[in-house]
Amino acid sequence: MPALASGPETATWISIADGVETRRFDADDYGVSVIAWRLDETRVRMGLRAAASAKGETAREMRQAGGALLAINGGFFDLDIRERLTPAGLFVVDGRKRRGFDAEKAKNPLSGILFSRDGRVGIMWARDYRDTDQFDFAVQTGPLIVDPGGVNGIYRNSFDRQNRSAVCIDRAGRPVIVAVSGGLSLHELGRLLSQNEAEGGLGCERAINLDGGPSTQVSVGAKGAELELPGIWKVASALLVTGR
Repeated sequence: MPALASGPETATWISIADGVETRRFDADDYGVSVIAWRLDETRVRMGLRAAASAKGETAREMRQAGGALLAINGGFFDLDIRERLTPAGLFVVDGRKRRGFDAEKAKNPLSGILFSRDGRVGIMWARDYRDTDQFDFAVQTGPLIVDPGGVNGIYRNSFDRQNRSAVCIDRAGRPVIVAVSGGLSLHELGRLLSQNEAEGGLGCERAINLDGGPSTQVSVGAKGAELELPGIWKVASALLVTGR
C-alpha cells in the first residue's frame, strides 16, 4: 500500500464547520490523497438526494440545490440506452422508497446498506434487510470494506487502484465520509480505515464502499474550507451533510 502519512499540519482533525471535522492523508510519491470528514450528529445530519435530472447531476450541483455543507456521490446506478441513470438497488429518500431492494445483488455476501434511522447513520449487511425496515434514507451498495468489529473486510489485494468513495462508522459511533483521489485498492482502503488512529488509520468499526472510479466526486462549501474534487461523469444521487 502506498505509504499514507498525515503531515504535521493535518495529523489531527481540523474543524471546518460546526459539527464537521476533516483530516487528510497523502502519499505524494504515488499521487494519492485520502480526505476524511467526521460528523457530529448532534450538529449536522446526513441525507440522500436524488439527481433532479434523469441524466444525473454533479455532487456540486446537488450540494448547491440542497443548501448543504458537503456532498459526495452516492451508490451505484444503472444506465439505459437513452443515458438515463437509475439507482441500483434499495433507494430511500426522506423516508420514501424510490426503488425496491434488489435481492439478486444481495446474494453477494459483502453487499450492504448505508442508512439513517431516527437521525443516526448506520451500516448493515444487505442479507439482514427486512421489508418492514423503516429508514430516513437508505442506499444499497457495497462491498463492506470494514466488517463489523473493525476488521478489514477485503481479504485479498487485487491491486485494482481506483478513486474511491466510502462511509464508515468509527468506534465512537460517528459517521466518517471518505474520498480517495489517485487510487487505492479496496483492500488498501479497508486497511487504512480499520487501523486505529494511533496507528495512522481512521479507527472505523465498519465501513461501506460507494460508487467509485469516475463517479467519485466531492463538493465542500464550508466557508474557508471550500473544496471541489470533480468526477468524470454525473451521478444519480449524492449524500449531503446539512446543519440541524
